[in-house]
Amino acid sequence: MEIKWKFIDTGAHSGKYNMELDESLAESVAQGHHAPVLRFFEWTPYCISLGKNQAPEEIDLEYCRAEGIEVVKRPTGGRAVLHAEELTYSVIFSNEISGGVDASYEQISEALVNGFHAVDIDAKRVCVQPNFRSLYRESASAICFSNSAKSEIQIDGRKLVGSAQRRYAGAVLQHGSILIGKYHRKLADCLNLPEEKKKQMREVFDKKTIEISSISTVSVGDLKAAIKTSFERTFNIEWT
Repeated sequence: MEIKWKFIDTGAHSGKYNMELDESLAESVAQGHHAPVLRFFEWTPYCISLGKNQAPEEIDLEYCRAEGIEVVKRPTGGRAVLHAEELTYSVIFSNEISGGVDASYEQISEALVNGFHAVDIDAKRVCVQPNFRSLYRESASAICFSNSAKSEIQIDGRKLVGSAQRRYAGAVLQHGSILIGKYHRKLADCLNLPEEKKKQMREVFDKKTIEISSISTVSVGDLKAAIKTSFERTFNIEWT
């Protein structure tokens, strides 16, 4: 049976707007007042989002102000992301649809991967979960894209999509960054770290991340259309 979902493309907005909208939609879906949602969005100005439990002191706020980079907290966990040249998605649905944590991550990852394949991007889902308790003791743990969690998406072992999830009483919110360009690598400059550590961070980005612009000429519009169609098939969606 097809399930009615709402598709929203809100374009580019501030980090505060984007995070507050995600929370508002999640609360509305949890209360049964809103259909499940697939949303695409972007960020203006460029913005660093911190995981809900991450300390703001890890960020050089003075540098960010000088560069015009906003800093906000996400409602989800994980580590810092510099949202710049990317396509960001949100998926918000009820617990009845989502199943458990692993099942929901896997379903969303399947929809994303199949969307990439439709535009000839050979992405794959990660099937092994790293030891994050150990990794978070390393300086590189300040950045989300330093490691891939289970069900996140890579190309040739390099991370293309970083995602984070929060489970409400009655609903699940998952959002993630699909890397289009390389500006996200400037996150190293935004951290409160000695220059040597920043250099190590840049090396982490070079080795562990990949962007669509470096492997494909697909337009963002075509990518959105492919992912939307893939979600429709994966979740048996009827768009409202």
